[in-house]
Amino acid sequence: MNSESVLTCLPYFDVTTNVVIDYMHGILLGILKKLMSLWFDSKNSKEPYYIGKKVDEVDTIIKTIQPPYFLRRLPRKIAGNYNHWKASEFRSWLLYFSLPALQNILPDIYLTHYSLLVEGTFILLGEGISEADLRRADLLLRTFVRNLNILYRESIVGLNAHNLIHLTRCVRMWGPLWAWSCFVFESFNGEIKKCIHGTGNACRQIFWSLQCQKKVEAMAVQCKEDQLRDFYQCMTEGSNARQKGGEDAYQCVVFTPAKIQKTFRFSNNVKEELVRLCGTYDTNNWMIVKKISRNGFLMFSKQCSRVVKRNSYTIKMVDNTIVEVGHYLIHKSSRKVVAVCQKFQPLGPLIRNRLQHLQTFQLQSVENTVVRAELLQEPVVVVKTESKICCGVIPNNVERD
Repeated sequence: MNSESVLTCLPYFDVTTNVVIDYMHGILLGILKKLMSLWFDSKNSKEPYYIGKKVDEVDTIIKTIQPPYFLRRLPRKIAGNYNHWKASEFRSWLLYFSLPALQNILPDIYLTHYSLLVEGTFILLGEGISEADLRRADLLLRTFVRNLNILYRESIVGLNAHNLIHLTRCVRMWGPLWAWSCFVFESFNGEIKKCIHGTGNACRQIFWSLQCQKKVEAMAVQCKEDQLRDFYQCMTEGSNARQKGGEDAYQCVVFTPAKIQKTFRFSNNVKEELVRLCGTYDTNNWMIVKKISRNGFLMFSKQCSRVVKRNSYTIKMVDNTIVEVGHYLIHKSSRKVVAVCQKFQPLGPLIRNRLQHLQTFQLQSVENTVVRAELLQEPVVVVKTESKICCGVIPNNVERD
């Protein structure tokens, strides 16, 4: 027998407006996963959108992707794996990897249709979302849903697809998707599971573990001895501990500056830029730096030894120029920091009139140039194919893997 939910008895609570749509389960683990099954599962081999025979080509591109440090999970191949992906992997695939990897493989009409979902989701994951942004996202998502039945013979217009029509309304009322998604709750579920170390009385284990954690956090605040307080803070921060050993510089923090080796030589172009910016290029006045921190981001250089599987040295500047940083230099007296880098030449968006967050580039010149560190904004996600380099900016500075 059906009956009304007890939630309807709450004053000032309206089920139709106060229950929000979770994009983690609805889009990432719902629509996106279903689309991938249509594209790659052999049972759809006779369909025009089937690209399962080209999955190795897609995996070849995926294998070359070096995500920045804030995308914690390295991309895994699709063949035999995507059903086991985590939600954060689907998020990275949706926003950054999929369109460059599928271009020239997925038929254009399906790729363009899929880009509607990508751009609409990206807009709703932003921070300063304007009314114009909301109208565009709503148009993109409604167009995506309207054409699902036309393009895909197997109907996937279920609840998850229908909810896309109402997603913009939820964002207008409650803020960006990341503000109320299930990612943070799923993450805390993982923290709770870490409290369980045996099969007996799990509830008591969780209770006492969380009590101990709160006690240590309180001790870290109350402790007056610096060394002991740092110890308590380290215990509570765990793997997310902040970077240690940084030195203040002009509008950034630098890590482990070192003397420039005698074998190190500036190119003539770099010498001219250093003179223009700081008045000197004498190596005695400079120190070399491998990474800096700015705008809440770590910005690495290609000199770092741990850049084999990561690319956190391709940086967007405040004027939207993209640069690949070879190394950083700090001027000893003024504490000004510059990046010795190569600039990328923009080629336009990945798909015409769409996806402003996914732009294509090529190296402008093999010759190095110098830019001031205060002009660097944030690392970008880079996907390289045979013909071009695709750089994707992140939608917000809040949500992380």
